[in-house]
Amino acid sequence: MDTLSEVAMSSFDYDAFVKDKAYADTYTKSVQKSVLDFANHTNGAVTAYLRYNPKYSNPTSGVFAQRPSLDQDLECLTPTDFSMYDDLEQTVLGDYENFAKMGQQYHMDADTFRDIMQETKNAVEELEKHIGQIGSTVADINTMVEQSSDGISGIAEKSGSTQNLVEDGYEKLQECNRSVDVIKEFVAQFHLD
Repeated sequence: MDTLSEVAMSSFDYDAFVKDKAYADTYTKSVQKSVLDFANHTNGAVTAYLRYNPKYSNPTSGVFAQRPSLDQDLECLTPTDFSMYDDLEQTVLGDYENFAKMGQQYHMDADTFRDIMQETKNAVEELEKHIGQIGSTVADINTMVEQSSDGISGIAEKSGSTQNLVEDGYEKLQECNRSVDVIKEFVAQFHLD
């Protein structure tokens, strides 16, 4: 007896398979007995399931066999018609693809938001640095203003005391002038003409 793979491969015509969807059904009839015989002689270790690329075959092409019980032979059933899922597949896959695109957009938006937040954080840190420098400069200005104020107060006090001294000196000068006038009058009495 030929092995299953020898039987299956010796009669398979790939070009005919690609050109004609009915070829898969014809090919199945030629290998089905060998597939079932092989599976029946494995004491339940092997089951039989042979499907084709749906692009090149009818939706129910292939071999699908089940064993009603362990002591019975495999019996062939019609494989599931996958074409009935086409609309569902398009709808579900379309929804999934849209969901995946939305997920990608969400991730891109999240990345953009993260980048914006990082830039904002960097800007706030830079602003805090500048505010600290401004605060330090304002403190230095306040110190200088206080020192200037103290200096101006000192100058005002000294100006005030200088003014007082000048006024006192002026008064003494006036007294001296009066005294000189008195002396002149006194001396004039002794003057001979």
